[in-house]
Amino acid sequence: MKFFYQPEWTTSITSWSYTLIILLSAIITWLEFTYFQIWSALLFGLFFLTAFLQVFRRQVFFKEDGLVLRAVVPFNNKKLSYQEIVGVRKFKNGLEIKTKFRTYQVLMPLARRELCYQKLNSLL
Repeated sequence: MKFFYQPEWTTSITSWSYTLIILLSAIITWLEFTYFQIWSALLFGLFFLTAFLQVFRRQVFFKEDGLVLRAVVPFNNKKLSYQEIVGVRKFKNGLEIKTKFRTYQVLMPLARRELCYQKLNSLL
C-alpha cells in the first residue's frame, strides 16, 4: 500500500518556492519577447516535470519489514523498521512518526492520513 505525501512545512515551502521560480522564469521569458520562444517552452516543460516529480515521487510505502519514505531524490529515501518507530501521532495536516533519534513529519490529505495512521498503528 502506498500513500502520497509532502514533507514538513518548511521543506515543502522551500522546495515549492524553487519550483515556482522556474514557472515565473518561464512567464517572464514569454512576456519579455513579443512571440513565444523555445526557451519559454523549455522552462514551462521543466516546471511541469519538476512539479510532477515533487507530487508523485514522494510516497510512503508499507513493506513487511518496515516503512519506506520515498523522496524525490533517491538517496534521500528513508527506511524505518517497525521496531525503530516509537510512536505515531496525528496532527491537523498529517502524521508525525517518532523514532528513537528523529521525528519525521509528513503532510497528507485528511482521508489518506486516517488510513495511513490506522495501518501504521496496526503494524506497530
